[in-house]
Amino acid sequence: MESENINMYSLMGLSIIDDLPIIESNSALIQGTIIISSISTTGVSMNSFSMNNQDVNRMVSFFDFCARKERYLTLAIDNLLKKNEYLQLTIQFNDDLIDEDEFEEELEKNEDKYLIKMNPAFVESDFNIISSIIQKLNRNFSNDEISELFAIPFDKSNKFIQEFNKSNQKYING
Repeated sequence: MESENINMYSLMGLSIIDDLPIIESNSALIQGTIIISSISTTGVSMNSFSMNNQDVNRMVSFFDFCARKERYLTLAIDNLLKKNEYLQLTIQFNDDLIDEDEFEEELEKNEDKYLIKMNPAFVESDFNIISSIIQKLNRNFSNDEISELFAIPFDKSNKFIQEFNKSNQKYING
């Protein structure tokens, strides 16, 4: 078994999943050896490395950030699809393919298909995650768009825009 020094950035290629184990230390020093193995057509490869408490905390923080970012990306796509479904239903109503009663009945029966539910428990510490997402999209966003995409209550998205605009004027229109 070959021992290597691996830092957090060399771990960025790992697949992030929501079911990561939670490490609790109660201020105890977390140290240990981690073994990574892979199997290929040419054989089995095994590497091990040691991590101290600071390395473990950085890695757990990185995995947590990636998992939360993935949840926000998934939420944004889901909310865009809901908005599209609502638009399609509205077009059917406007084109007289369905009447007002059918329109309202469809909304009532399939609320989860059309309604974007705001997250009242949204934590402001997730603003940095949302900021990293919207910067990569390279377009201007309104307060309504941010609120809808990420299910942020309107008052909290207002605060986010004020903070975000201090450093990144070109991405959000307040």
